[in-house]
Amino acid sequence: MIERRHYSPAGATLRRLAPLAAALWFAAIPAKAAPPAETPKEESAETTAKRAEKIAAEAYEAYKAGDYPKAVALYNSAIQLQPTATLYYNIARIYDTKLNEYELAIEYYRRFVTAPDADPELIGKATARIASLKELQEKQAKEKEAALSAPKKGETKPAPAPLPPVEPSPGFPYKTTGIIVGAVGVVGLTLGTIFGLNALSRDKDASTYCSRSTCTDPRGIELASDAHTLGNLSTVSFVAGGALTAIGAVIYLVGPSPGKAAKSMPAFHVEPSISPHAGMVVASGAF
Repeated sequence: MIERRHYSPAGATLRRLAPLAAALWFAAIPAKAAPPAETPKEESAETTAKRAEKIAAEAYEAYKAGDYPKAVALYNSAIQLQPTATLYYNIARIYDTKLNEYELAIEYYRRFVTAPDADPELIGKATARIASLKELQEKQAKEKEAALSAPKKGETKPAPAPLPPVEPSPGFPYKTTGIIVGAVGVVGLTLGTIFGLNALSRDKDASTYCSRSTCTDPRGIELASDAHTLGNLSTVSFVAGGALTAIGAVIYLVGPSPGKAAKSMPAFHVEPSISPHAGMVVASGAF
């Protein structure tokens, strides 16, 4: 049986336009916007503190294990998250007592002292330790300098440079000494003359009161005694003055000229000697 189908021109047109209409309809529907990307949330202070505490605990474990450089690195990481005075103090102690790096120990002790949450009791200890470390550094520097200057084993220390030769003395000032001794002798002669003239004058005055053999007048006795004393002084002055004048002349004449060295220097000793009855001058020397 053949099936008949009714064909309509209008229906054929609609079938041709259907795909185009569907495309226009889908294009007219607004596209759904994509959800915005989520922004990372900031870490809370509590979370940061916990992380810092965890890292500090790891640093302490490294310290107990003897890995001191790792302990210092972990403590510094904890400081980056949450700096506290305790962390600075722990690092300072490691540098001080374990690593013997005193310069870094002083630096972290100072950071601890200036931290707002530092323990007052530990501040005093840290300050005292800073002073002790500075003294220790100065002592080590002196010991190092002494070790460098000391001769090494097997080496001999160079002998010190010889002292410059001592120039000979220009010699005893004979000319000046001779003039001085001679001048003193002239003074002695002058005094002897004065004493002698006074003795003659007193003796002359005494003769007016006394005879040549005896004298009973007190004034004559006193004048005669004065004349005798002045006569002795005159004699001593003449002898000493004459001797000193002669010695001064000898020193002046035989002494070398100033500026010339003398290998052997004559030594003169002038000693006056006075006795109750006479006076003299003793001169001795080596030529």
